[in-house]
Amino acid sequence: VEGFGILPRAQVAEDVKSVDQDARGALRKHGVRFGQFTVFMPLLLKPRSHPLAVGLMVAFQGAANLFRSAAPRFRDGSRRCPCGKRA
Repeated sequence: VEGFGILPRAQVAEDVKSVDQDARGALRKHGVRFGQFTVFMPLLLKPRSHPLAVGLMVAFQGAANLFRSAAPRFRDGSRRCPCGKRA
């Protein structure tokens, strides 16, 4: 969920090595691809899937945390922009 469909293969190298060919085939049928440097789901990289990805992120982190973490921080650490409007 955190990577919106992309996971660096180095993070899961041992897990990928332990998956047998039958299990890899099943994962491929569900859209998982094993690249040289990443494990990814191409369908999650397409624009039409962004609502799904955001929904998964909300389910994982909660809506309040998702939008709070996405708001920019300014030099003084606040989330208020210099013009006085909330960011």
